[in-house]
Amino acid sequence: MVKRVLVTGASSGIGRATALLLAEHGREVLAVARREDRLADIASERIQTVVCDVTRDEDVQALRDVAAKSGGVSALVN
Repeated sequence: MVKRVLVTGASSGIGRATALLLAEHGREVLAVARREDRLADIASERIQTVVCDVTRDEDVQALRDVAAKSGGVSALVN
């Protein structure tokens, strides 16, 4: 069973809707996007937010660290 899902582009549009739907259905979500202000709007008990620009190596490394510390990721939604 999928336990934790990493969703990129989670601050708006399809990514945001996907993150919210997954959390509603009991999944833990690692919501990733560049826009901290919009990510803050979806943070909850089931949704952990991470500000990350995937074009920046240092941001991606920080994301990897967060994912590892939180128990890993079972699925990825880009």
